[in-house]
Amino acid sequence: AEYAVTWVIDDLCLDEGADVEGCTDAEACNYDPEATVDDGSCLQLNACGECDIIAPDADGDGLADCNETTTFTGNVDESWEDDGNWDNGVPSTHDAIVIPGGSTVVIHTVAVIPTGSTMTNDGALTVNGSFLNEG
Repeated sequence: AEYAVTWVIDDLCLDEGADVEGCTDAEACNYDPEATVDDGSCLQLNACGECDIIAPDADGDGLADCNETTTFTGNVDESWEDDGNWDNGVPSTHDAIVIPGGSTVVIHTVAVIPTGSTMTNDGALTVNGSFLNEG
């Protein structure tokens, strides 16, 4: 036998107002417009313009990698790859690279100017290997 049943529920309350934890600071880079309770996770842009607590500092000198400048000195020879030819070591991610006038720099292997980096070349750059400019 089959029966048709109709249910009537009065005063049903769905919990649609549940708290949503997240960042409620509209000025924060990780603001969550759905959040109703601030969970302390709000972040500001770091020195490199990234939404992170601390900007990367690969060499530990206290200067964010994105603000590093390395200048070619040629103290050893003309090689791009030799740390001794740069005042802050061989250029790395985010470095601003300066090759002063009168300098000759020779790339023997691979040199990459990463996205977000800049290179000012007032000298001569000779590429015997590979040079990729993503900056």
